[in-house]
Amino acid sequence: MVIINGSCYCTRIAKFSENTNVCEFFDVNTILALGAYTDTYKKIMPMMCSVEHNISDMWKVYLSYSSLGSENEDIVEELRKPLIYASSVVKSITEYIHLGLTSKNHEVIDAYLLAKGITDRCNSILTKCGRCVNFLTELDGFFILANHRHAINALVNSIQNAILYSPRDCVPTITLSKTSEDGKNFIVFQIINENIYFVNTEFGEKLDINFDFQRLGLGIPLIKRFAEDAGGSFYLREENGKVAVGVKIPEYQAPAGSPLVLEGSGYVYYSTGIPDIVEIKMLEAVYFFGNN
Repeated sequence: MVIINGSCYCTRIAKFSENTNVCEFFDVNTILALGAYTDTYKKIMPMMCSVEHNISDMWKVYLSYSSLGSENEDIVEELRKPLIYASSVVKSITEYIHLGLTSKNHEVIDAYLLAKGITDRCNSILTKCGRCVNFLTELDGFFILANHRHAINALVNSIQNAILYSPRDCVPTITLSKTSEDGKNFIVFQIINENIYFVNTEFGEKLDINFDFQRLGLGIPLIKRFAEDAGGSFYLREENGKVAVGVKIPEYQAPAGSPLVLEGSGYVYYSTGIPDIVEIKMLEAVYFFGNN
């Protein structure tokens, strides 16, 4: 692995002649594209599931020790940050592979309840670092047909990207709206934020260290693949120092004369004793911006 201009690349070196080697560079997008056309995802999925399982066990051990309040409390707490980052990386890779390998398993989802539930929970965690997001919509009772698990991952990654790549005093805005194209209705989830690359220098070298070198950059690919899997589209726009990330999903309407059956109506949090994807992604932001 090498770093060129702040970006990570995997390399493959092959012998060309006695005194010459050929070196190929692969960025994240290239590797993801290659994986989609090969059996790579199938081969590494068991490994990722094993790693995820072991990280879950590590969380249980950490939580059991942290509740003791022993003299080693400071040492135990120092383990929390690397555990959050490791969990986030593994979760991102695992969920991206799931998008390519699992069947669609689409459910009828109330778009408002899903977005509102995730936004509220994200904000409850982000209060630890003084950040939050606004949620604006006039929609209620509009539905999409999508994989519920993938929808949660896409939305929480959208929020995390907006928080991590915006100035400390910026409040990203989430909107849920409806649009029509060629006689077809779409539900649009969009989040807009000021971007630190354009408008802020407060992070200095910390930005390079925490994002260019350590982050895999799977957030946008996860959002994009979710939109495509649900029969919609993804867009990323940059203008006047602001970035808009959005997904446009076809609106679901029950067939005439059929009752609307909600299988995945919104977002419901079930505590399993270890952090879920929402908490993991938001705690990354908490650690980056610092506790209040």
